[in-house]
Amino acid sequence: MNFVFSYDDETGRMKAFSVRDEKGTELLETVFADHLINFIPSSVILQGEKEFEPVIAGNITEVPEDIVISILGEQVHSEIKQVIGPRQVYATLMIWEGTIVGAVAICLPADETLENQYLIETFIRMGALTLQRLFTRISHDQSANRFRIIAETAPLPIAIINPDGKYLYINNRFIETFGYTLDDIPTGGKWFLHAFPDGETMQKARNLWISDLERSSVGEIRPRQFRVRCKDGSFKSVIFRPVTLPDGCQLILYEDISDQEEAEKDRNLLAEIVRSSHDAIIGMTTSGKIQTWNPGAQRIYGYSADEVLGKDIDIIFPESRLHEKD
Repeated sequence: MNFVFSYDDETGRMKAFSVRDEKGTELLETVFADHLINFIPSSVILQGEKEFEPVIAGNITEVPEDIVISILGEQVHSEIKQVIGPRQVYATLMIWEGTIVGAVAICLPADETLENQYLIETFIRMGALTLQRLFTRISHDQSANRFRIIAETAPLPIAIINPDGKYLYINNRFIETFGYTLDDIPTGGKWFLHAFPDGETMQKARNLWISDLERSSVGEIRPRQFRVRCKDGSFKSVIFRPVTLPDGCQLILYEDISDQEEAEKDRNLLAEIVRSSHDAIIGMTTSGKIQTWNPGAQRIYGYSADEVLGKDIDIIFPESRLHEKD
């Protein structure tokens, strides 16, 4: 019976990854379903003290029962022994590029001997590589899943472009904001054609992208603002925040500030109307403090803005008529 353990470097814990019998049948989720097979190996093993030097070297070694108990602990050893009975145990660590990735234990009946040891050790070393790649893929998949969840719930459009200019990813907010899908903009070149219909603006945007990229370093945000065309023909004012990732890809966040710009235009228009009005237009707080004072108010009441801002509105009422201000 063969046990394959994976090793978590952060917790220092070995955990059963696979348990197979002599026929190759996987038993971890059937026979051992009710047995939690994990343990923290002693530092004397991991540091390769003399009696464990062969194990650290990747050589499969017979392990006496008392040492097996000291490694697994009484409870885990008892649970395994209850299932498979007394066995001879041969074990070694799985090491790849100096890093412990797991361990293998071969448990044989007392009357059998381990044959083809060199071949077995070779397969174990190959298994170490496979296990390391599997863990790397799992870690990558978990990271990718976490990123996708974050990106899809983000309030801003997000895109990732590879070093060759190909769009690898856009989130739903990007599609909702601009209308373009990956089919519409498979590359940065296509994006420039769609987003900047004016040739002069497109060339300016290209040149700024290239020059900013050349002068920037990994992790440095390069904000720029442009007016871009959406798929439906409308235009939006957008702040681009691209950043170079360690792998050379570009992560870009887009902020649509069209509504803010329209609001700013409305505020400026209102301010111009107030400024140019011949009537007195005065803004004040609910407690009666003057906040705005237009030229019309200055002409009518004789006070400049500097004289009245922050003062009580009472200043413009004669004492005999203060009761009228309410």
